[in-house]
Amino acid sequence: MFDNDHPLRLATGNHEAGSGKGCAMNVISWENGDTVITDLPACSDPMLARIVQHVNDTICTHAGARLLCPSCSEKVLDLAHRTVGTGGILTGTALHVVWVKVACELARSVAHLNRNPRVMAAIVAAEQWANNPNVAAAAAAANAANAAAYAAYAANAAAANAAYAAYAAVSRLDVAHTAIDIFQRLTGHTDQPVEPPVVHNAIERMLVAHV
Repeated sequence: MFDNDHPLRLATGNHEAGSGKGCAMNVISWENGDTVITDLPACSDPMLARIVQHVNDTICTHAGARLLCPSCSEKVLDLAHRTVGTGGILTGTALHVVWVKVACELARSVAHLNRNPRVMAAIVAAEQWANNPNVAAAAAAANAANAAAYAAYAANAAAANAAYAAYAAVSRLDVAHTAIDIFQRLTGHTDQPVEPPVVHNAIERMLVAHV
């Protein structure tokens, strides 16, 4: 996408307005034409955007000055582009159900790496809530006063615990792509390719931005 003289270098962490730096989701925000540039652009599902943010900030182990290397920058931007169009597909409980199901599938894929029975119990409780979110289906499994709220929390806890082990075994990038794959399967969304000129224009505006 970029030549050797002008390689793409995304930034990690937070960046001050006018710094000329940005993470992958900032680039998406520039492409989206947002009035206020953000790492949570409305065109992307917030859960997926946060996954991209995590990958953006952790994938490159040989970056300097808080900048990703060109190769990692390209990979993360490709990942971020897969989130375009996922924002606003679902809202309310329907969206929360998808989030929980994504977390549960990821957690189940690596649950064998953490034999603590609480991990699987949390996954099961969350799955029960996601399958019938209007009833206290998770109460028996989770033994929580507020079954629905606990199930959603349990899914996040299970995903976090299992994901920690997953990151030791597989690529963060692979896990992130899998999360997007699951989201697409559950919502029917498909990747929406972004034309190279749109990408170039957004990055150029980001690089020359000033307060």
